Amino acid sequence: MSIIVLLMFACNETKTDDTNSETVDTGEEVTEVGSTDEFICSQLSLDECPNYAECEVIVGSPIVSSTEGEECIESSQQEPKACVESGCSADPTVTVAHPPDSEQCWVFASGCLPDGWVVCSVFPPECE
Repeated sequence: MSIIVLLMFACNETKTDDTNSETVDTGEEVTEVGSTDEFICSQLSLDECPNYAECEVIVGSPIVSSTEGEECIESSQQEPKACVESGCSADPTVTVAHPPDSEQCWVFASGCLPDGWVVCSVFPPECE
């Protein structure tokens, strides 16, 4: 009776570094697997965020001055503002906040705020 031993070699190469993280090199891109650092959605760019199931992009509407000089919410100008953990928008709570480096307030209808943003005391009506 003969025993046949088959060895299969994959095209992928796995490496382990000093942080006990593995990277898988498929020849096209390197993806980190099992990092010892906690995965934080807010550290991703707005372009990278949709590529991760555990993250979502939140959008905000700016508060602007109307033609009458009154502040109002310009909901037609929604912009993506941050990458956050998926599910935070499950509790829709309208919040007005500004980034730490600006006084420009934005309205978030998702119940989520970008890291470091400060809640504003104003809550103007929708622009007409």
